[in-house]
Amino acid sequence: MKRFFLAAILAALTLIAVSPLLRAAGRRAGPPPARPATVTAAKVTTTTTTTATTGTKKKVTVATALKTASGKPIGKYAQLKAKRLARGGFCYAGAIHNCWTQRYFDPAWRLWFLYDPNTDAWYFWHPTLRVYLPISYLLNRTPTLPAGNVTPAQALKNTVPMNVNNVPVAGANNAPKNIPNVPNNLKANPME
Repeated sequence: MKRFFLAAILAALTLIAVSPLLRAAGRRAGPPPARPATVTAAKVTTTTTTTATTGTKKKVTVATALKTASGKPIGKYAQLKAKRLARGGFCYAGAIHNCWTQRYFDPAWRLWFLYDPNTDAWYFWHPTLRVYLPISYLLNRTPTLPAGNVTPAQALKNTVPMNVNNVPVAGANNAPKNIPNVPNNLKANPME
């Protein structure tokens, strides 16, 4: 009986000593993954109507889809992954998203912008906040800009956290039209 109790105590002590190691082995290296933000897919309104001939009441439920700034309904990817912003528009938390269909390098901002057809908007990566924001937020949430003599290839490597080489470059006709002007204090010094 003594052997049984000693074996049980030894097994318990071993589990207590090894459990932190087992827990640590299950963790991934690096920062914790960003939790995907969600957007409510539709706003549901219920109205009650009364028919004049029979006097019966009937409830009608109408769902209105969330819309982009241009009035189109947002796409499924945005419904699943995007988060609605207080000042309008949507953002994507985390670095890896596969919704981009075009990219555009703006030499004044020295940044790459990525186009998302799900929200019909252009985005930039903000490394401190770890989020893709619409370009309308550039003046309020300006990321650290690269040096003034940065090439588009260097900027792609340093200002976008994922490989977007497979995303086509936007032509002049498809370039973003609502890029804010760069404030004087952020303009590139050509001697940098």
